[in-house]
Amino acid sequence: MVCKACGHINQDNMAKFCSACGNELQQESQNTVYQESVYYQPPPQRVPNYLIFSILTTVFCCLPIGIAAIIKSSQVDKKVAIGEYDEAIKMSQQAKTLSILSVILGVVFVIFYIIIIAITSTALR
Repeated sequence: MVCKACGHINQDNMAKFCSACGNELQQESQNTVYQESVYYQPPPQRVPNYLIFSILTTVFCCLPIGIAAIIKSSQVDKKVAIGEYDEAIKMSQQAKTLSILSVILGVVFVIFYIIIIAITSTALR
């Protein structure tokens, strides 16, 4: 047992008094010792998962990149649940980046499509 007063380690676990300073030793349960040794890491404020944004960009913009964004988005809450906050933030940023890329590619495709339609309609006149 360890004396709380002087920090001396007593070899006799059944001793009532510290062999170094003479203070009374207190029995501690295993749960108390375990609770003091566990490191608690509080969760960050909130890690956004961008799942709705990923689904909308998949449906309306670019299917392949949108699917990758949905996969990353679905992993965010799992990582937070198991306490891997840094990994959850990384997945969240990747989901956001993929969703934005999907929107950009969707807009470029629509503009390209409009230009093709305009060119072919003027060529047919």
